[in-house]
Amino acid sequence: MATTADLSQAMKTMEDKFENQRKWCETQITDFIMKLRNSTEKIDTIERDSSTAIETLNTDMKTLKASSVQNATFRQHIAQMEKRFHDEKDEVDVKLEGLRTNLEKDMIANIGNLRLKAETLNANCIALTEKSKVIEDTFLPAIRAEMEEQKAKRLNETQRLESDIEKMK
Repeated sequence: MATTADLSQAMKTMEDKFENQRKWCETQITDFIMKLRNSTEKIDTIERDSSTAIETLNTDMKTLKASSVQNATFRQHIAQMEKRFHDEKDEVDVKLEGLRTNLEKDMIANIGNLRLKAETLNANCIALTEKSKVIEDTFLPAIRAEMEEQKAKRLNETQRLESDIEKMK
């Protein structure tokens, strides 16, 4: 049989266990509440950041929509630019072909003029060569003869003067 002291001892042991269990539960609840508060703060921060990011994205999308053009308009502008490019390319090709033709004509005319001038210069060179041969054949021998004659006269005069000087000495 159990005595009152045994029952009291058993009750005290049970109360101690209940007290330990209560303290452990309070610690766990306090820890859970702290973790819950931290998580709530993190969730609030993430929520604010998300709201700010969503608002920024909405603003960016509105700006993008306002500054964008529709695909049809874009394609129309591209088609117009391509058409204008091809038209201007065709104009440039026509102008280049005209310039090429004009340059060929000018070159042919200039080559013809150069041939004519070359033939004229060749004829002038031949005429000058003939004139120089005539001068060499006619005037140069006459000039040489005249120089030889003057040389001989001077030699004679020098000899005469030398003989006069000899006589005077």
